[in-house]
Amino acid sequence: PPEAADALRLQELGCFYEAPRQDAFRLRLRLPGGRLQRSQLAGLAEITQQCGGGWLEWNGQGGLDLPAVPVRAVAEAFRRVEALGLTTREPGGPGDTETGPAPPHALPLPAGRLLSAHLRRLAAWLDEHGETEVRLVEPGGVLLPPFGPAAGSPAAVEGIFAPEPLVASASGTA
Repeated sequence: PPEAADALRLQELGCFYEAPRQDAFRLRLRLPGGRLQRSQLAGLAEITQQCGGGWLEWNGQGGLDLPAVPVRAVAEAFRRVEALGLTTREPGGPGDTETGPAPPHALPLPAGRLLSAHLRRLAAWLDEHGETEVRLVEPGGVLLPPFGPAAGSPAAVEGIFAPEPLVASASGTA
């Protein structure tokens, strides 16, 4: 574990030691207004795969966490997040996302997580529909396409949060 003074400095940067794991950190991504652009979704998909555990978690504070970042990948993850125009520093936190009942056309995040595959599918969906961004809303970690009830209905975006299919191994078992 990091020394107490080092851990405090890292927390000020939005990087938290994952104590139970003993070998990783989590970066808290600040999302003013809860907005993510298409290019940011695609970039985050790569970052989650290459620097983290392969997913983002809704943190309930107006943003997403990138968990399971090994110590050796923390600096690279910071650099890549900032290259996307995102930050781990304030502003961000409570009040930066919409609150109140989630709109009926909002999509609940499966188990509060966005897998890298979800991020890629969302980016592709935005491309296909000529849209540029999504928004996160509270409570419950809900992803909301800001393009109206018809386009954002679960039927219209079916498959974005579908579970990953099992891939058969070389021996033929899944």
